[in-house]
Amino acid sequence: MKHISFGWYLLLSHRAIAEARLHFAAAIAKFPESNFLLRELAAAAVLGDALPQPGDDGHTLHRTADGTWAHVTPPEPAFYAITCDVWETYAAIRFQRPKAFLSEIEPELLAAGMSPHAFIPSVQIGSGSAPSGLILEHRLVHDIELLKLLHGMDFLAPGVALQAIEACNRTLRSAPRAREGVLQPTVDQWHGLFPFYNRRLHVHPCPRLEQALKPAVEMTMQLLHSPSRRAQTRAGGVLSTGGVLVIDDILTHTALTELRDFAELSTVWYQERDNSLGAALNTGFSTPLLAQIAEGLRELLGDVLCDLPLTDLRAIKFNQELPASIRLQADQAAVTVNLWITPGSADLKDSNGGLTVYDASVEMDNSINDKRMLEDLVQQLDGEHVLTAYEQRGALEVLSTRQGRDSDKGRGPTHPHPRRLPCNSPSVQDYNAQLQLQVADIENSKIQAQVCGSRQTGGKCAMKVKAYELRNKTSKELLKELDEMKSELAQLRVAKVSGGAASKLAKIKTVRKAIARILTVYNQKQKAEARKQYKGKKYMPLDLRPKKTRKIRQALKAEQKYAKTARTKTRESNFPMRRFAVSM
Repeated sequence: MKHISFGWYLLLSHRAIAEARLHFAAAIAKFPESNFLLRELAAAAVLGDALPQPGDDGHTLHRTADGTWAHVTPPEPAFYAITCDVWETYAAIRFQRPKAFLSEIEPELLAAGMSPHAFIPSVQIGSGSAPSGLILEHRLVHDIELLKLLHGMDFLAPGVALQAIEACNRTLRSAPRAREGVLQPTVDQWHGLFPFYNRRLHVHPCPRLEQALKPAVEMTMQLLHSPSRRAQTRAGGVLSTGGVLVIDDILTHTALTELRDFAELSTVWYQERDNSLGAALNTGFSTPLLAQIAEGLRELLGDVLCDLPLTDLRAIKFNQELPASIRLQADQAAVTVNLWITPGSADLKDSNGGLTVYDASVEMDNSINDKRMLEDLVQQLDGEHVLTAYEQRGALEVLSTRQGRDSDKGRGPTHPHPRRLPCNSPSVQDYNAQLQLQVADIENSKIQAQVCGSRQTGGKCAMKVKAYELRNKTSKELLKELDEMKSELAQLRVAKVSGGAASKLAKIKTVRKAIARILTVYNQKQKAEARKQYKGKKYMPLDLRPKKTRKIRQALKAEQKYAKTARTKTRESNFPMRRFAVSM
């Protein structure tokens, strides 16, 4: 089993194809009749010729003869379709559902002492997820709900669906807990899960469409820049100096529906995280529609994506009952494209909406200290970020990665100029013209904001809220006005990071002061009403008592200060102070 695990690690993490094949061959030589090992070898062979070679994995560029930067091997026109087809074939081989139970298929490996959970194809190599032999509790809950849904829609055979649900329920009820939310199934439970766990029980069809992306004239595009600084990146066009490009409402209704159905009804969610499940190319998250969308983005964003190839496809599914927050991560890519297909009911919520992009570059080595390193980096970059929100369904965000340092010691940041692919379609020309206008607006608004932000003796940018006027309102009216002010402040802050008009930027201070006044008057009214309620009573809440000072509050009363015990009083009465007269 060590040969298989290390072989997948070399193949998927380091693209060491020859070394990985040696490890697979060593395992096959010991057990040549094993169906499990033969399937693993076949899946690895499918990827062997399709994966990029070391040094050509999307992270390195080279300088061409004309002085521009480009990828080592420019992608072919059918690159995206071929990539998705290869990963789909790999997933179909490796995650195929076995036709019998483990004891019937692999008696030799079981007799050799191989653990039952080791026969289940793992996708957690190098991902920092749950260790082998453990299952997150919310993963089983998700699988049970999905199996019941597929069974109710007749996408699974009744026998397969009921057996899978029973195996998951049995494990969920009786498996020992390694810690809170983490299960450690027994040997018998792993035997029951073998035919159903991490298996392609159903992959919903998601074919190519006549049109996946809307015309550029129907899209809403917005260019966001970090308020701190700009830096050279390996992206081109408007993202060559960093920033985030937001394209709202980019997918057609049919494409969005097909993509949601595939994500909702396909059993490809094998990557387990604390509060979510993940899918990627190595779990079968590769459909013809995704390849078509990638090709459309290549045509639409040709000046931004340059000739960089597609290196990975990843998806995240959150549980509504768990905290929905994406963990800190640094993507090892020149350009990261985020496609939001979240339903409309989950948009624009503080608890689960929005994405914060930090303006920084960091060297990642997939070590155990990566999470701590990212958290320390975020603390150092307080305010050095761009905040975006999920505005509509099918929104797209393109993030440019800052250019890191050169491999030579002592050299500063590199300044690449990516190759710009020819873009002659009318939709791309419309997109370029629209973005160039937005870039000019951002520069003009920053200059106007500096002028409007300076103190002036003239008129104000927004109406002020008077405290004496607020005191005439009821508490309910104050809370309503407070919510309106907070909503306006949130919109102004979004306008600030997106290069809004100067008049909006100048209103931020006034709105903040208005919120403070409303809260002050509201608290004063609440305390005044509470004092009336407790007036004349023996006990009063601490926050309603006179504040004074701590020394005065803790001082003794006069009767307490001069109080005497019975013994002291008796002694003083029996032995009063004697007065003597001295005559001269």
